[in-house]
Amino acid sequence: MRIAFYAPTKPLKHARVSGDITIARDVMDFFVKRGHSTAVASPLETTWLYWKPWRWADAALEYVLARQTCSSQGIQAWLTYRSTAVSPDILGPRLARLGLPYFIFSGSCPHSEKATPKTWIGHRLNTRALNAADHVFVARKEDFESCAGVLPPEKLTYVRPGLPLRLFAPDVLMRQKFRRKWGARQKPVVISSAVMRSGRKADGIETVIHACAELVRGGRDLMLIVTGDGPERDRLERLALNLMPGQVRFPGMIPRAKLYEVFSAADIFALPGINEGLGMMYLEAESCGLPVLATDGDCAPEVVEHGETGIIVPNGNAEEFTAALARLIDDAALRSRLGRAARALATSRHDITTSYSIMENIMKETVERKGHSWGRMR
Repeated sequence: MRIAFYAPTKPLKHARVSGDITIARDVMDFFVKRGHSTAVASPLETTWLYWKPWRWADAALEYVLARQTCSSQGIQAWLTYRSTAVSPDILGPRLARLGLPYFIFSGSCPHSEKATPKTWIGHRLNTRALNAADHVFVARKEDFESCAGVLPPEKLTYVRPGLPLRLFAPDVLMRQKFRRKWGARQKPVVISSAVMRSGRKADGIETVIHACAELVRGGRDLMLIVTGDGPERDRLERLALNLMPGQVRFPGMIPRAKLYEVFSAADIFALPGINEGLGMMYLEAESCGLPVLATDGDCAPEVVEHGETGIIVPNGNAEEFTAALARLIDDAALRSRLGRAARALATSRHDITTSYSIMENIMKETVERKGHSWGRMR
């Protein structure tokens, strides 16, 4: 298939790499490795576009350019990553009316957005996109339930989040290298990672810092590693150094291809995980054999099995988060058991080829069935 790929939430070439961009790039890479060709369909970002009339002319031009690109390049399918009420896909539905097979991956349609004045227009645009799609794929059970309210069952499929396992595996040599570099020796090492921007991302890292600092004050010898970058990094680093001097490192942004190195050197991955998209960071850590500590506030329970591959505590309960971290710090046998199970779960359930082949097969069948109509229209 020749696939036009579109991400209305954030362009794939955005300078600030986030979880959304990482997942979108993984999907594109999957199709390329399966022998399909992909092209970025448009750089149009639609976040709150319907409240920005000065951008409507640009959006209209982007549709014309996207149509020309699809026609000239012989595009056979349009695949959108994430259409939401905040950032609805306004290009795909129009091309679908011309006969181009149209698909959405990671769609969502919470009913609450319909009743909110700020998002009701976006809700209608997003619902239009979902209904225009030949098929919608979701990787979160919450999204499946919300989309099931507006789509017939035959147009909706749940697929597990897919991880490129070749990038993530425990490495004994890297474990030795980084533990020497950090001066960790035999200390339990807690690792956390996030784009450190204001709001819940920074709040999550701050929760981990306070939990570790409380355990240090209680006499436990541990080390905290916080990877990532962002505008809140300096503040968080100062806070951590003040609360637990000598026992924290902020190595900055680690390229994804190198994350397995620092994960291999850690013993626990901890992050509350509020407003996380598909929980890919948890899967990446689990694939490297780390038990996960997270909360039930969002996606973590879908990729972390409480008591089997990690510990899930109630969202917003700092005391339980700290107590669970203490339990993992104190019990090396528990860490080892959970870590082995975590890697087994990630590799058996979330291999990207196994997960996304479901999407590939449905798309191929649809293109074969209706591709001729697009050929006549273009």
